[in-house]
Amino acid sequence: MYYSTSRVLAVLDLLQTHGRMRGEDIAARLEVDTRTVRRYVLILRERGIPVEMKRGRAGGYALPAGYRQPLALTKEEALALTYGLLGTGQHALGLDQRDAARTLKKVTRVLPSATRDLITALDGAVTFATPSLPRAMGTAPECLDALVQAIHARHRLRIRYHAQTGDVTEREVDPYQVVHRAGRWYLVGCCHLRADLRVFRLDHIQHVRQLTETFTPQPVDALAAVERAIAQAPWRWPFAVLALGCPLAELRQRLPPTAATLHPQADGILLRGFADDLDCLAYTLAGLRCPLVVVHPDELRSHIRALADRLYAIAGQPAPTH
Repeated sequence: MYYSTSRVLAVLDLLQTHGRMRGEDIAARLEVDTRTVRRYVLILRERGIPVEMKRGRAGGYALPAGYRQPLALTKEEALALTYGLLGTGQHALGLDQRDAARTLKKVTRVLPSATRDLITALDGAVTFATPSLPRAMGTAPECLDALVQAIHARHRLRIRYHAQTGDVTEREVDPYQVVHRAGRWYLVGCCHLRADLRVFRLDHIQHVRQLTETFTPQPVDALAAVERAIAQAPWRWPFAVLALGCPLAELRQRLPPTAATLHPQADGILLRGFADDLDCLAYTLAGLRCPLVVVHPDELRSHIRALADRLYAIAGQPAPTH
């Protein structure tokens, strides 16, 4: 059964902070019904947290007197901890992979089982793409728990997805990996509706349900799949530009992977993508430092000329004499 780890931990935090609380009061705080609160409490009890349950007017939920609560983390704090010790953030902390895994294991020993299960599930199911430790991980999507559980269990999912075009579809997906990149969360998996690998933004997933069918995960570079999907997002201006005399490896170093997809041709490398701002695209192309041929759109040519005029004017300005 799917449940929100962050809300289960929120019940624990409320009881630690306020002492005995009525189910109605907890429900109002979490914006759920009292049956859901009782389910969260039962989950805590199953995980070894001795929450007392008392009926009647003076009843409610409480922790035993003198009970020492294990180190409790919200889902966002658990994500930040996992990012720092299992993701690329470990390099910013000066840890190698073995030290990072050993440190995380020590920390998880003092965590409640629910948080420990979440962190264990994140290991191997989530790719953190940001090259340095972020100041904030942002709000974790509600469906993240269900996704990482399905990835580890290798269970197919049924999702309701609201695409950027506005279309809402029901899809069955084999979930391969979750990717966190530049503040956004993505699911990479095999979409049975499209019979192909697809990338889904987690904030566009309206509903998720784990199915009984299992799958065999296929080897995939999840981060590369996300960056290709970003490069192919249908902005206002579709473009194609031919780069001449520049090796593919060099071009990949100079061009952000989300800016365009690269297609080797007999006479050069074709850059294909979409742009919302042709001025920004002109600046990006100027940084490639190689001969270019604009295939389309023709409007891009005028933006490149305007950039050249601005740079020419800067070059013609005399240096200050003081």
